[in-house]
Amino acid sequence: MASALLFIASALLCSGQVVESLYCKECLVETDDGRCLITAGTCKAAETCMTIMIYAEKEVKFRVYGCFVSDHYHCGMRKKTGGHTLNVRCCAGRHLCNKKFHF
Repeated sequence: MASALLFIASALLCSGQVVESLYCKECLVETDDGRCLITAGTCKAAETCMTIMIYAEKEVKFRVYGCFVSDHYHCGMRKKTGGHTLNVRCCAGRHLCNKKFHF
């Protein structure tokens, strides 16, 4: 689990320059009870806001929110890794559109 979170965090931090002014919720690790453990706030996105849900045994364990484009994650992607499932959602068109994603 730690390696999956580290991989996602590095994709967020190395995503390139942001040009436009679409504000997105940003949190590198949010627990299942809604607490943001790392980097709570907002960020500016070039095109889309993204949310990654991390499941274990069909239950959401962590969420990752941010403004990033990555070669590793694509909108709508679902990936199984190390007993966990990653589900990626993107949105655009309004500020903080990634604030309340329910999968």
